[in-house]
This record gives sequence, C-alpha cells and structure tokens, in this order.
Amino acid sequence: MTDRPDKNPWDPTRKLDVEVRGDLVKRTLFFPKVNREQILKQEAKEAKDAKDAEDAVDKEVTETDRNATNLRDFAEHWLNVGCDRFVEENPYHFLIQESMLTRSTSSGYFTMAGGGTKEASPVELFSAMLYRLVKKTKGSFPHMITVGRANNNDVFIKDPLISKFHAYFMKRGSDWYVADSGSTNGTFVDNKPLEATVPRKLEVDSIISFSEDLSYRFVDNEKVLGYLLFFQSQRDFDAG
Repeated sequence: MTDRPDKNPWDPTRKLDVEVRGDLVKRTLFFPKVNREQILKQEAKEAKDAKDAEDAVDKEVTETDRNATNLRDFAEHWLNVGCDRFVEENPYHFLIQESMLTRSTSSGYFTMAGGGTKEASPVELFSAMLYRLVKKTKGSFPHMITVGRANNNDVFIKDPLISKFHAYFMKRGSDWYVADSGSTNGTFVDNKPLEATVPRKLEVDSIISFSEDLSYRFVDNEKVLGYLLFFQSQRDFDAG
C-alpha cells in the first residue's frame, strides 16, 4: 500500500496556505493533526490574553492618576462644580508639591496661609502636583496609604529618588502619621529624618520629604479650599 502524501511532511504536493494581514505574512502547512482553524483560534486567544493584560495595566494607571493632578486642573474642576461643595465631597488630606510653594519670582507673590515667608507666584503655585491621601480600590496594605515609585502605590510618584515602596501614611482617630518603609533615600518630616517603620505624627503644614530633594506639604481640605479661592480671584482678575 502506498502512503498517503500528507504523511510525509516534505511532500511537495502538500497544500500551502498564505494569508496576508496588514504587513504580517503567515505561511501555514497543514500537518495531519493541526488545521488552520485550530491555529487561528490559538492566535485569537493569545491576542485576547495580551489585550486583557494591557487593559489591566491601563486600569491600574488610570486608578492611580485619580489620586494625582496638578493644582490648576483641580481648581478649574471645582470652580466649575462649585467650591461650596468642595469640603463636603473631599473629606481628605493632601500632599502638595512644596518646591512649587517655596519658589518665588519677581511679581505676583502668594503668601501661604499661616504666616511665614514662603511664597510662590500664581503660575508656579498652580503648576504644583496635588496628591489625595486616599486608599485605592483593591490596594495592598488596607491599613496604610502607600507612597512609592511603583504604580500600585496609593500615591504614585514617578521619580528615581523614590523607592518602589518608599513610605506610608496611617490615620489613628483624627491624627495622621507618616513612616518610612526602609527606603534608600529616606523620609524626613520638617527636615528631621525618620527611623524606618517608626511613625511620626503630622500637623497641617508639615513638610514631608521623600529623599532630601522631593518635598511635599501636608494639608487638609480647608487649606486646599484656600488655594481654590485664590485661583478664582486670579482668574477673575485676569478676566478683568
């Protein structure tokens, strides 16, 4: 008995299928136990798995971004919604980029509430990043609000000076605390270094530094409301 041609993988009589998808050319040989439909199903499954993984990353980044914005965008949103609703709908504390608050220019100074000499121009002030101290949905460590360079942190700060898991905040009653997680460059409160995993109590306007170069002011929603009202006065003045 003569063997069927399809039992010989090198038989030149075997069918060759060429299909073009965009710039991808696929050459598929019909082996006895592998058919074209099975190959396409496998490819479709692999493409779906890759898309699902990509969507999961996008969802994580989007969720992270909800806890961070620049102060200008934040102010414009709440001025459109109504500042009278801000405090009620934002029962949070925040971190605001301190370098923007302390830098000053030759005109348009804004003096921080509470006195002192720290000033910033309106343009610089409203370029500052604002971070809500809020636990993300399904975040790790439910008893703490984490800070770090990895995007699964509640406060995601993408900077090489920040460790992947750099520090964390905790609330005990009405009091707030911050602790260093054992980071490479350390955490400081009002220029005083923290011992790893030993919490330090915070006050409104405490300056928290993640490394010696990245500083943020710890503020409550009343202080942020003051920024919003200041932004409104600047916008009304410019509209003139």
